[in-house]
Amino acid sequence: AVHAHNGSTLWNYTMDHDGYLRAVLSADESVLFATISDIGFYERVAITRAFDVSSASALDGSSPVEVWAYETYCGYSYYSYDVSGDLVLSKDGTTLFLLTNEPRLLALDVATGQPRWTSTNFPYSTSFDFSAAPPVLDATGSRMFIGELYPKAVLGYSTVDGTLQVAYTDSFDDFTLTGDRSAVVLLDGDSVYAKTVDG
Repeated sequence: AVHAHNGSTLWNYTMDHDGYLRAVLSADESVLFATISDIGFYERVAITRAFDVSSASALDGSSPVEVWAYETYCGYSYYSYDVSGDLVLSKDGTTLFLLTNEPRLLALDVATGQPRWTSTNFPYSTSFDFSAAPPVLDATGSRMFIGELYPKAVLGYSTVDGTLQVAYTDSFDDFTLTGDRSAVVLLDGDSVYAKTVDG
């Protein structure tokens, strides 16, 4: 980790895997959550880890301490980049949402790393692979918007149980949410249009 203003090293940690996919920091900046891809004999695995970074410092050489790790199977592939592992923290910071391209959507307890619930009831084409924009929560934190590449769509899932609540299948190249997260903004070439988060 480096200082945002002067670039000095705050702490460092040597990872034991290649292919870290996504990392998010808790609101109080004390815990770092990161997901890695791990390939066995053509098996794809996403490993999500929580690190306590509150006492890590480059001054005394102390490193972040692993708090927990959660492993989920993602199918078979020779390539590590076939594993997706997007992470989103809930609005209240108590739940970590993990998306893998099996596909699977999990809600993990940030304190223990254990699943609160798991959702696998998705269409065959679902892969959570729209890399142009990471998953994002609406203003209330009750819905998570995720992009799909084929067929291209923006889908809104419940953060309570992972059920699909709204879908945008209009032609677009990219998407985001407005600053107040009250509307989904779709970008299509020279056109920009917005739709409410309720569809």
